[in-house]
Formats: sequence, C-alpha cells, structure tokens
Amino acid sequence: MKNTLPVFLFIFTSDNGPRRGANGHKSAGDLKGYKANIWEGGHRVPFIARWPGQIKAGTKNDALISLTDIFATLCEITDTHGISGGEDSYIILKQLKGEIIDIDDENPRIFHSSTGIFALRKGKWKYIEGVENDRNRVIRPDSSDFPGLLFDMSVDPCETNNVADDYPGIIKDMKEKLNVIKSQN
Repeated sequence: MKNTLPVFLFIFTSDNGPRRGANGHKSAGDLKGYKANIWEGGHRVPFIARWPGQIKAGTKNDALISLTDIFATLCEITDTHGISGGEDSYIILKQLKGEIIDIDDENPRIFHSSTGIFALRKGKWKYIEGVENDRNRVIRPDSSDFPGLLFDMSVDPCETNNVADDYPGIIKDMKEKLNVIKSQN
C-alpha cells in the first residue's frame, strides 16, 4: 500500500500595505503612501505561496493579483463552482505556477482609500478618481471637477509622474469603467 500524504497550498500574505515607519524608516520602500490611502504603498503586499507538486520552488511572477482572487482560485482548485459572490475574484492558478498572463485589461482592479478615494488599475494604467494632485487626501464636494490622476505603472510604480494631461482618452475610458463598476455594487 502506497503511503500518500495530502498536499497543502500554503499562502503567506498581508491584507494591506504598511503604516508609516518611525524615525525615517521607509516601511513602503520607495512607493508612495501607506495603509488606508490610495497609493501603491498602501496596497502592495507580499504574496508567497508554496504548493508542492504544483508550484515549482523559486517561481516568481510580477502579475497584478488581489487577495480577492484567493476565493475564485480556491473554488477552482476544489471544484466548488456556483457559489454566489466573488465577482471581482479571478482565478490565478496560472500566475501562481509562474505563467505570464496578460489579463489585466479584462480584469480591472478597484482600490479604495479610507477617505473615499477610488482608483482603477487596468493594464499598465492606474487612474485615481476625483483628486487634483497627490496632496489631496479626501474627496471634496468639487472633486468631480478634477480630471483625476493617471500613472503608467509599467514605468512609474512609485507614482511620481501624473500623465493625465497627455492621455485624456485613457482618463475618459478609465473614469467611465470605474463608474460602471461602482454602479453595479
């Protein structure tokens, strides 16, 4: 009789970015922002997975994933389909196994700050709604008058160069997509 042990998927992660470091400590590295705000430093977290026989040791992937994706992925692994909810949860099995999948255009990501600011990541773009500049911390009554901020995350992950004026069509599309998503919830 062959002795087989169950194989487990272990995931190590965090629910949000760090708080501001004390004494000049750069808890978010060079990324702008911290926990509870809209910037990358408040959202990027470690995600380490170990799954013997499925994920090769040393596998790395820079794909944009979300903790909500764990729901759809576990449903896929356990063949538990038909559970309601999870409409913003995408199956990330291929990404876990190291495959480079360019699905960000079909699977936009919504971010929200504790002060009411929304952002949308779609492909290489990150659109931050209703703020005039990177010093705005809350949505103001006149926020809809501002075009928002736009960053090309493929070359500017630290969100230092707002390119909104250069890409008004992208801003328009991102704003429309975000409004559609917000109206569905």
